[in-house]
Amino acid sequence: MKLSEIARIYKKKLPPVSNNCSIYESAQPYRTLRQFIPSNLDSNILDAGCGNGIVAKHLNNRSYTNIFTCDLFDNISNTSGIKHCISSLDALPFQDNSFEFVYSLSVIYYLKSPQVGINEIIRVLKPGGRAIITAHTKYSLPTVWRILKRILDIKNVEHLKGVTFYSASQLEKMVITNDARVIKKSGYSANNLAFQLYKKLVKLINRYSKKQFKTRFFILPETNSLNKIMSIFAYHSIIIIQKNV
Repeated sequence: MKLSEIARIYKKKLPPVSNNCSIYESAQPYRTLRQFIPSNLDSNILDAGCGNGIVAKHLNNRSYTNIFTCDLFDNISNTSGIKHCISSLDALPFQDNSFEFVYSLSVIYYLKSPQVGINEIIRVLKPGGRAIITAHTKYSLPTVWRILKRILDIKNVEHLKGVTFYSASQLEKMVITNDARVIKKSGYSANNLAFQLYKKLVKLINRYSKKQFKTRFFILPETNSLNKIMSIFAYHSIIIIQKNV
């Protein structure tokens, strides 16, 4: 799919958000982002493929003052502390070693060459800087379902037309060709189906019970083995990159 077509779809799909917007901090990938983002509020941070800028604005509301955003379109209302530019992830208009932290959420698989995109992210990172990349996991059931819907030409997956999906291990191999390494691989929403069934069960119980129960979001504990499984089969994979010093 041409970049102009991707821009058209997402400009329509992602309306502008207010400056005082907030996101659900208990959900992934924001929990991972919060874990690795620098504590220094003056750090240079890049949202590479920002969409309508909801994550960048949330960070800005959390007092981060040097946030840069880029995407194929401008759907971001003016916000003090956020500098936006129109560009593709594989041609970032920034100098080498510019950012302490870069995050690119659900973008990398749109590129004709994800390798070039990863090269660019690492290029603009400062030595010791970190980056988070998330992507639809190649082997997950939701990805298989999306591919099937794409074959059937169902409209709600038009944004994935022609997209090639990659595994976390494939993305990791692209990282190690640069002066950087992957310090963590994981995934998120592997338990999404279980959570949906759990909510339906609670709703059913509440219908016939005098005592009313609340659904509570639950988070799987992190272990090395579980992270590896999640990076392969979860709804999205996550890789954390650190540029060598």
